[in-house]
Amino acid sequence: MLDRDDIEADLARGQPEDIRDAFDALVRWDGASGIRGMARAGDLMALFERVSTALLDDDGRVPPDTVRALLRGRGTAPARGVATYGDAARFALAARRSWWPAFAASFPDPDGAPEPV
Repeated sequence: MLDRDDIEADLARGQPEDIRDAFDALVRWDGASGIRGMARAGDLMALFERVSTALLDDDGRVPPDTVRALLRGRGTAPARGVATYGDAARFALAARRSWWPAFAASFPDPDGAPEPV
């Protein structure tokens, strides 16, 4: 199980391998995925965007399971050419609105964070 504070520390250090693990977990989010320290859908969405942005220039090979998760009802853009984490991050960010329903359904959002633009 991942922890929000650990992910934040990985982002601050710029550790690509650890950021990739966080990206994989976020892309595969099913409402019960293991990321401790998350209390609001808006916080999860912000973390998702930060993690994805951190990988935009990453040329590491993205695992097939993560590519499949990207395609599972996430946006309409073709996934051809999604081979690296950078490709996957760009695809995820382009389809970021498609993650909101799963994120929002996972948490009571007391602050009523609006759906991202």
